[in-house]
Amino acid sequence: MCAKDNFRQGDRVRALILEVKKSTKGPQIILSRTHPMFVRRLFELEVPEIDEGIVEIKGIAREAGDRTKLAVYSKEEKIDAVGACVGMRGQRVKDIVRELGGERIDIIKWNDDAREYIKAALSPAEIAHIDTNRQRLQASVVVEDDQLSLAIGKHGQNVRLASKLTGWNIDIRSKKDLKALEEVSILSIEGIGKKAKSILEEAGFDAIDKIAAANPEQLTKLPGIGEKTAKKMIESAKDVIKRIQEDIKGKERRSREEAGKVEAKPDSVEAVETPKAPEAASEAGEKESGENERKEEEEKKEKVMAKKAAEDKDKKEKKRPLMTEKKEAEEDNIKKGRQRRKENTRFRSKAFNKTTFEARLYP
Repeated sequence: MCAKDNFRQGDRVRALILEVKKSTKGPQIILSRTHPMFVRRLFELEVPEIDEGIVEIKGIAREAGDRTKLAVYSKEEKIDAVGACVGMRGQRVKDIVRELGGERIDIIKWNDDAREYIKAALSPAEIAHIDTNRQRLQASVVVEDDQLSLAIGKHGQNVRLASKLTGWNIDIRSKKDLKALEEVSILSIEGIGKKAKSILEEAGFDAIDKIAAANPEQLTKLPGIGEKTAKKMIESAKDVIKRIQEDIKGKERRSREEAGKVEAKPDSVEAVETPKAPEAASEAGEKESGENERKEEEEKKEKVMAKKAAEDKDKKEKKRPLMTEKKEAEEDNIKKGRQRRKENTRFRSKAFNKTTFEARLYP
């Protein structure tokens, strides 16, 4: 069950059958609404192109109750796989979202090219550059400074789901971070001297981020580097990157605080009272006296209206008992009239029965 699910006894529930167990009490059916396969089954029911095999679901990454990423593909070029899943005016996706309790669903197009696939998986963020390492299935992504938070997502959700969907380890950085890393030399890492620097640069490890992303096995293959030194290099490179990122964040905070102080200065200047001229003071006194007179008049009007409302209530309350007595008298008269009519009808029916009886006996 998802956190947003709220069912009552007698409600109709859709769920995925995970397992059927046999027990002494009988078969036990285990259901799930959080499994990614549940979303696949819902799309198969809502989208006929998937059921017919025209559109294929290549991958699903889900955090139940919050967000799902779905990769689809169509062999036929004329058919838009994403559009088929979305439906006219988004009706098909809306039905599935309603069934999942408002869970957000991102539908992307699957691609053979890993770079294009990763770009689509990180949507709605715009990607500037991607470097991939197919052996380690690692991708380093560069984005603009204003796109970094969108690419990472809330609590890292967007990157996490994208990495699950693509199967790649994704590392995202902004252009500011890259510039700061380029300015720092490899020699700032512990365990690296001039000789080790030349060896690492020849092997392609010419930047701190590349060393931090490397494995100890890759560094031990190089001459003069053992396991312990390789691990120290990687750990120290990661520490340097963290320090640089913290420095950048601190500078941004300081700039924001300074901007806030600059904006607050004119307000404080306006708040200072300046000495008034005698003419201005007299005008202000006249205005205040006029406002006081208006307030007094309004209060008098309110009191008069309140008195009138109270008098009207008293009159209504006095009229109520008279009206009730009249109504009761009328109701009594109506009841007495009904009783008289009933008695007359009974007497007539008895008299008629007697005459007919006598006529039958004595024709």
